[in-house]
Amino acid sequence: MQVYLVGGAVRDYVLAREVTEHDYVVVGATPEQMLELGFSQVGADFPVFLHPKTHDEYALARTERKSGNGYLGFKVHADAAVTLEEDLARRDLTINAMAIEVNGLFDCSFKQGKFDARDIIDPYGGLADIQQKKLRHVSAAFTEDPVRVLRLARFASRYAPLGFTVDESTTKLTSQIKAAGELSHLVAERVWSETSKALTQAWSDIYFDTLYQLNVLDVIMPKLYQASNDNPSQWQLMLPALRMAGEQQADNVMKFALVATCFKSDQPYHNRTCEYLEFCQGLKVPKNAERLGLFIVEHFDALKNFDHLTADRLFELLRLSNSLKDTSLLGQALKVVHLYQQVKQTALLTTIKTQLTQISAKNVASELTGKQIGEAIDKLRLQKLEEILNQPR
Repeated sequence: MQVYLVGGAVRDYVLAREVTEHDYVVVGATPEQMLELGFSQVGADFPVFLHPKTHDEYALARTERKSGNGYLGFKVHADAAVTLEEDLARRDLTINAMAIEVNGLFDCSFKQGKFDARDIIDPYGGLADIQQKKLRHVSAAFTEDPVRVLRLARFASRYAPLGFTVDESTTKLTSQIKAAGELSHLVAERVWSETSKALTQAWSDIYFDTLYQLNVLDVIMPKLYQASNDNPSQWQLMLPALRMAGEQQADNVMKFALVATCFKSDQPYHNRTCEYLEFCQGLKVPKNAERLGLFIVEHFDALKNFDHLTADRLFELLRLSNSLKDTSLLGQALKVVHLYQQVKQTALLTTIKTQLTQISAKNVASELTGKQIGEAIDKLRLQKLEEILNQPR
């Protein structure tokens, strides 16, 4: 039998990133052989085994055939005759379809970085795509599994800081997945699993923006898509707020609460609480994440003006958040709203600077001279600033 380290370990080694996952493919072996060597099988029908000491996953080389809808609609064929190239062909992206041979089932030397990049097996161009900073599908089989759209967006968020973008050809295949109706077969637990992993990334905003740009957010997260369309300015503020949260190493719960700001309403009599709760239920969001987001959606204005509240309003906020016993909920909510407001103020400052600096001497009367020119420019800039501040924000 031949044993290969595959997928994420090889990819991240090439990218000079910390290797955190160690998965293997075993070619030329049978389940009986693996069991005899002390490995334990994961599941009854899936040919994946856990190493008796390291507990890393060793999968028998396999192929898959589409037999139904969704990511469960596959028939797996594992056989000692299946080749490494056939196994790698079923993977999602070329950067995840590379391998390197190791010296048998009990070789752990790679964990000390002891393998040579020149020995990487790369039948589908993963190394070239890393050089070109492209996320590209391995084959047309990409369209068979809707989870790959979520993984594509997650990898986009993970590697965007390195300059990676989605290849145009893969974007087209994503459209085919949507047109075939496969996205409607995604189960909530799997969507949340990929989303929560994306939220751990420093640039988690790219995950949501990629789903939006791929034109699949309306099917995968319809309530969030509706909120983004109802108030595009909040969506455009949420994304950089998520980026800032990543820079400040905020946890997943706080990041998800920033996503919840898309459901806040600037109109006093428009309550979007139900839409937010439906969004959470559609993803089976954990209760602690749902709770923080809900508190922010319902009390955003009070949180924004926390240090200017009357005693009655402040006491109500303390009571609703149970802060006399535990201030964690209110404390987290204030941090989230502060992040959001920081981004909003920065965006306003950018707008002010851009528009005011466009006003110059060419915009004032030509007969003015000396000090009059400066005064006229200041007057026009003040008028423009009043216009900006009077616009809905």
